[in-house]
Amino acid sequence: MRIKPLSTTLATLAAAAMLGSTALAISQVSVGMLNGRAQEFDGTMVTVTGTVYVRGDGHFTQLCDEAMTCVYLHRGPNYTKGKLSDLSGTRVTLAGRFHADGIVKNTPVKNVLDVGF
Repeated sequence: MRIKPLSTTLATLAAAAMLGSTALAISQVSVGMLNGRAQEFDGTMVTVTGTVYVRGDGHFTQLCDEAMTCVYLHRGPNYTKGKLSDLSGTRVTLAGRFHADGIVKNTPVKNVLDVGF
């Protein structure tokens, strides 16, 4: 069976489009954007910069911007750089999957970044 040139071209374009959408799947966003448009970013891969703070006797780790708008941090299965709480007081850029609703330490919370996905 012979493949027609048009179908080959269309298949190549479709494969390139799929690769392109994967490469663009991680968005650089601010903590404020995540809080203000949580449902829009829910389930997406993002990169966000802020300062890490440990709250509540070390139970919760958050990433906050200069206005002290924060998202909770949760260590995902592929994060291999130690505890997130060890970054306390440090300005960092983290990548992960954002969730408008999540669970951290068995507590339901809003705006969670799963780092290491």
